[in-house]
Amino acid sequence: MAKKAAEKSAKELSEMLLNPRKNGFFKVTDEKIEKADKFCEGYKAFLNSAKTERESVEYAVAAAEKHGFVPFDPKHKYAAGDKVYYNNRGKAICLAIMGKEGCKNGVRIAAAHIDNPRLDLKPIPLYESSEMAYLKTHYYGGIKKYQWTAIPLSLHGKIIRKEDGRVLKTLGELATESLYSLEHSQHITAETTAQIKSNAYSFGCCFAEVEVDIPMCKVKLLDIVNVHDVGTLINPALAEAQVHGGMSMAIGYGMSEQLLFDEKTGKPLNNNLLDYKLSTFMDHPHLEAQFVENPEPTSPFGTKALGEPPACSGAPAIRNAILNATGVAIDCTPITPHVLFAEFSKAGLIHDSWNEKEGN
Repeated sequence: MAKKAAEKSAKELSEMLLNPRKNGFFKVTDEKIEKADKFCEGYKAFLNSAKTERESVEYAVAAAEKHGFVPFDPKHKYAAGDKVYYNNRGKAICLAIMGKEGCKNGVRIAAAHIDNPRLDLKPIPLYESSEMAYLKTHYYGGIKKYQWTAIPLSLHGKIIRKEDGRVLKTLGELATESLYSLEHSQHITAETTAQIKSNAYSFGCCFAEVEVDIPMCKVKLLDIVNVHDVGTLINPALAEAQVHGGMSMAIGYGMSEQLLFDEKTGKPLNNNLLDYKLSTFMDHPHLEAQFVENPEPTSPFGTKALGEPPACSGAPAIRNAILNATGVAIDCTPITPHVLFAEFSKAGLIHDSWNEKEGN
């Protein structure tokens, strides 16, 4: 009893002397949380749109005009309550609401500094070294040059007509126009871009032959053939190797590869190459790749995709081969012995005598 009383006394003393800190989130009403979320969405939209000083000013001008601000005109006489803004060469902005009294009695000022972290290109940025093209840059925003190597970058800028200084379009608009415009897109280089009038569809199919041991719930892949329309076949050996890699992935996808998780903790159970069952040379029959050459007129070299197509059709072909052999349609992957046992039992092809004895 004395021990329990001492513990209670110590607890009461700690509650009196200590300041239990609680997250401020638990003190905020749902209405305020909703208001904060709405503000955050607007701030995210600003961050996505304003990657440079000029883009920040453009965003601010649009927002100001939406709220009734007009460009400042030094010749115009303004009245109390009038809203004006001044755009300083596209890199700074000042907004003002006219007051009832002159500036002699003071003004209220709220200032913010636009400092977008970025790398700027120098006036003549391009130079060559070790047969590579480089750009001379300087950084803003407190992020050093070497830190940018781990950050995805995008190119921002404007194309300005020299004669009158008119902004014609941004670099992003030019890139989009060059690549995807149905009217004005043009080849930049045959190796990197094409005039996109229509997307070139790639076609392929897979044929699989399997041997199914129904009592043992095992499937052996006897033969597999992939046939692909590749447009113009430029490098036959490389294309065949590409298809072989995709076929190997498809075999694993269809028959063995499955990442398992603990239902309670969400932790992966087989995130290693010992327990994650990759297909190996022992699981593969001869991999046969055949090609149909149907040149694509919209592609720079007449080619079509051959990256993912070989990996797409293998698993469905194996599934359909099992259906053809057993009459059992299995609509999940991978088709492991556990899956075969459950589906064969359901179809009445095998019987679990142990469960039948137990009355299950």
